[in-house]
Amino acid sequence: MFPPHETTNVNSSFSTELNHSTVRNTTYAYLYDALKKYFLQWYLPVVICLGFFGSAFCLIFLTRSHIFPKNLRIWLISICVGDFLILAMEGVWMMLKVWYGFDIRDVNDTLCILHISFSNYLFYWSAYVQCFVSMQRCYLVLKPFRVNSRFLSAKNLLLCLLLVSVLLIFPILPYSVYWRVIDGDCDPVNEEIFRLTTIFDLVFWGIIPLVLMTTSTVIIWRNLLQRQNQFDSIGNFRGGNRLNSVDLNTYRNRNIFYQSPKRHSVAICRLQINSDSVNGPKRVPKFSFATSTVSPISTISGTVLHQSVGSSRGSDAVRRKPASDGNAHVTLVLICMNFVYMASVYPLIIYFICLNFVFNSLDEDVHRFIYYLFRSFCFMNACTNWIFYCVAGSTFRKRTRHLVQLVCCRRASGGPLPRSVETPIPVQSSIHWRNSTNRYKYSVYEQVGPVFRVKHLSTTTPPLNLALLGTEASNQNSIT
Repeated sequence: MFPPHETTNVNSSFSTELNHSTVRNTTYAYLYDALKKYFLQWYLPVVICLGFFGSAFCLIFLTRSHIFPKNLRIWLISICVGDFLILAMEGVWMMLKVWYGFDIRDVNDTLCILHISFSNYLFYWSAYVQCFVSMQRCYLVLKPFRVNSRFLSAKNLLLCLLLVSVLLIFPILPYSVYWRVIDGDCDPVNEEIFRLTTIFDLVFWGIIPLVLMTTSTVIIWRNLLQRQNQFDSIGNFRGGNRLNSVDLNTYRNRNIFYQSPKRHSVAICRLQINSDSVNGPKRVPKFSFATSTVSPISTISGTVLHQSVGSSRGSDAVRRKPASDGNAHVTLVLICMNFVYMASVYPLIIYFICLNFVFNSLDEDVHRFIYYLFRSFCFMNACTNWIFYCVAGSTFRKRTRHLVQLVCCRRASGGPLPRSVETPIPVQSSIHWRNSTNRYKYSVYEQVGPVFRVKHLSTTTPPLNLALLGTEASNQNSIT
């Protein structure tokens, strides 16, 4: 028993401490309450619904469409699966705790260990899958013409994914060994274990992915800038200030190459071989490369060949455009994913470092406010990865629109649709094209003995085929 005056002093001191703690709690409790009321109650449902439907749609799209190569689809599908599981495990847990005050981790030790271990494992796993996507793209950028196909085969990539999945179990072991339900909360058994897991988060979840992603992002971004400065939108090389004397000489030689009579002597030989087969063997005249005058046949054939070569190169450029466009879109997607990952994960890691090694003591309500705020930021990476796929470029949007139309039309009609529908050419357009080609007439020279005479060819047919030029010339009857 305490003396009366001592009992009074103890009671007064206890009441004073209780009042101080009550004042302190009421002072900072509004932070967590305001966070739940004005931010988490609407932010968590939006993030979870957006991430669920987006990841499911992107997963279906990647499995049904072949817009990305197979060795890249493995990583993208893994990212979608990881995002879906993160939102299912961590997002639903936080939403239940904010809305209903129910914490599944506080039920028993088994749920505490399983939930906290699997949630942190998914964060680690998703981070390293994104790192592998960036490193693979960086490898393709550094060695575009020396890519080892065996190294990037689907079998090797799956083995690499399996190996990393096994190795990531070791940083998660402290959660399964030292976490228990203590006083109604799922916490570590001592403070040293909490500091150890914080260091593991910093190294395996922060520093290593940051170094890999930052290095890959810088290399890819530099390649994008060089490609933008050296090539146009369809993949043609831009000269500019980067052309040296060798490039200029090569460019000039190519122009001479297209306009040279010696280059187009094949067409002359075909015409004369066909005429010789009718009139007997004749001597084929030779045209000198250094002559100052250009014969009409060389001018005509040079013009036709230049147009045909230009059109073929243009068609090749059009065919190459989707590939280069897709590469640029994938690269931009990777850069955006890396930046969003670093912006969403690092606030929580930095706070853990400050909590364990900088702050001596921190109010419980302040800690709860900062922890749930930064923990909710981690969901942005899980719910926005699929958005970057859609926003990246027109190729993905066209394929997505085609896939949606295919599914909707198939459901409306009740049966499969043909893959493609041919659109007939309008009659007026074909007549206009035929009339516009009548004004082009080509004059060719045919050797008849020692004299050359002119033969006119009227091009009322589709574009001139040089391989059949001699046959068409021998079948014309309008000889002047």
